[in-house]
Amino acid sequence: MKHDVSKVREVGRALAQGVGITDPCGQAQEGGMNYYSMRRWVFVSLLGGMFVLGFVSGTVRQRPAQAQVPGVGGALGSVQELGSSIVEMQQHVDGLQKNLATLKKVQAALGGGK
Repeated sequence: MKHDVSKVREVGRALAQGVGITDPCGQAQEGGMNYYSMRRWVFVSLLGGMFVLGFVSGTVRQRPAQAQVPGVGGALGSVQELGSSIVEMQQHVDGLQKNLATLKKVQAALGGGK
């Protein structure tokens, strides 16, 4: 019984002094938690620092967008060439339709209709 009372007093003194309570093995629990929280804080800080460093270096190295001059090449030049090719194809299709209409008139004049 006396042993239990001394243990209670020891715990009371430890709490009064602000010292961490020891576990049955005699190691301070508070120190382990401090170590764990410190490791976590360092890890989170490193991740945050890497993100900030990457973000800053990405914004510094980013080049502003510039319109490309046709004939020089690039995406804009390719799109313009594609557009002009489509216009040419449409002109050829219109010419073929006119020729087809002329052939139908000739066929009708010759009496070759079915």
